Amino acid sequence: MEELIKRIEPERIYSTREVAELLGVNSGTVRYWIRKGWLKGFRVGGRFKVEGKALQDFVKRGMSG
Repeated sequence: MEELIKRIEPERIYSTREVAELLGVNSGTVRYWIRKGWLKGFRVGGRFKVEGKALQDFVKRGMSG
């Protein structure tokens, strides 16, 4: 898990596809996590985006709400 956290750039904005690739899930799962409030995300032009810092925090929590 530490290696994954180090690969995430805290200042970067990630697409759901990029998050999915990093975590080994599909992008629908990432959107579900955002809608449930488990992963902090925001919309840009109708698409979800995730800040790197929020992604690091999510991974540190064990990828759960």
